[in-house]
Amino acid sequence: MPDEARQEQENLPASPELVPNRHPKAEYPDTEWSNAEAFVQPPEPSLVGMSSYLHAFRRRWVSALSLGVTCAALAGAAVWFGLRPTYTATALLRVAAHQEKLVFPTVDHAAQSSFDVYKNTQQQLLRSRFTLTAALRDPAVARLPLVQNELDPVGWLMRELEINFPGEAEIMQVSLTLSDPAQAATLVNAVVQAFMREVVNVERDRRVERLNELDQLCAEKETEVRSKRAASDSWPSSWGPATPRRYP
Repeated sequence: MPDEARQEQENLPASPELVPNRHPKAEYPDTEWSNAEAFVQPPEPSLVGMSSYLHAFRRRWVSALSLGVTCAALAGAAVWFGLRPTYTATALLRVAAHQEKLVFPTVDHAAQSSFDVYKNTQQQLLRSRFTLTAALRDPAVARLPLVQNELDPVGWLMRELEINFPGEAEIMQVSLTLSDPAQAATLVNAVVQAFMREVVNVERDRRVERLNELDQLCAEKETEVRSKRAASDSWPSSWGPATPRRYP
């Protein structure tokens, strides 16, 4: 019986699980194994064909379609808000390098010897919070959606407003770039009108007032001269010329 069992066991086919994985170098230790590593073959990479992707898509087509629609919507929104067209409203103001003298050079005229300083002064006056607040007090400007959506409209307008002198000329350019051309034009016109009203016209009225004072002073002096001339003309001719008197 033991011989028959041993014979049946020897006739059984070898199972891969029962055969240990031996390295050829361990099987034949007396052999030269300079290239023993050549017997170890690397595993072949698994090739994934187009059919695998199609099979996966058939199983998950609902999820893939939902993800594609979501990504397309996000990309469209990003393009719409990121590449929205903008419009620039521009106004031009002439800033004279030298103001016309009233009668003779005054302190104000002498202070304008540096035109760069004068241009920077006008630029800061136009961008000042005082001028922009006056512009935003306009009811037409206060109703604009862009103004109502800002927590600090004056600070926002101060940052967005562009003021420069192209070509270093006597032309001051006031620009505002927005997505709505009508609102941009309304804001630029309001700022320019506020600057003219609060700064330019005030300076003009002050100069006109000084000119009126000079005209009044000139008229008073002319009246005084006429009265003295009339008094000298009424001097009696019979009295003869006046003779000097000597006092002890």
